[in-house]
Amino acid sequence: MCDLPAKELKALFDKHASKEDNKLSKRKLVCALREEMGDKLKGAKDPEKMRTFLNDMDEDGDGKYDFEEFKNAMANAIC
Repeated sequence: MCDLPAKELKALFDKHASKEDNKLSKRKLVCALREEMGDKLKGAKDPEKMRTFLNDMDEDGDGKYDFEEFKNAMANAIC
């Protein structure tokens, strides 16, 4: 896994996270990944790969992503 700048990731997370629970919905996570990664996102054009990726990244199974899950998702998408 590569090193990602924590400060920039936190700012990106905060930009997209819900103000109520400080988490990202799947929709918001996909938007954040596509906005920041564009065509560099692995499997972005394959809905099944994206669905698998999102399910794998939801470590606690609550259907939302906290900062740790987001950080792991970004690392897997980038590295």
